[in-house]
Amino acid sequence: MLIGQTIFIPGSGTPGVNYFGAWMPRHGDALTAVFEVLRASATTGWSIVCKVQTKDSEDSDASASDLGSVTIDAAATWPINKFTAVLTGAKELVRIKFECNGAGTDRWVHMRTNPIIWQPN
Repeated sequence: MLIGQTIFIPGSGTPGVNYFGAWMPRHGDALTAVFEVLRASATTGWSIVCKVQTKDSEDSDASASDLGSVTIDAAATWPINKFTAVLTGAKELVRIKFECNGAGTDRWVHMRTNPIIWQPN
């Protein structure tokens, strides 16, 4: 069984590529998001900014605002990186956005985003 998702990070561009999760309804005002990197093609030359975005249902996707972010990079503790972001101020909908950056060479990273943990209001 393969847990998680493998993403590809191009060697050029800032960000090299963006990946978006699906919009989901909020289940409270505050949340905890956990991101884990399980494997990577290299221990240097890449970074991923994991953002939690929010918006109201009538807003366009482009008008989504960032609740907060954490940066995962090759210089972090290896082989398994766990990063937690505790955030407040969620609107009606939330999603995860990954901004992936390379450093001259194409890379792949196998990671997973655990389900969002909602804090009761």
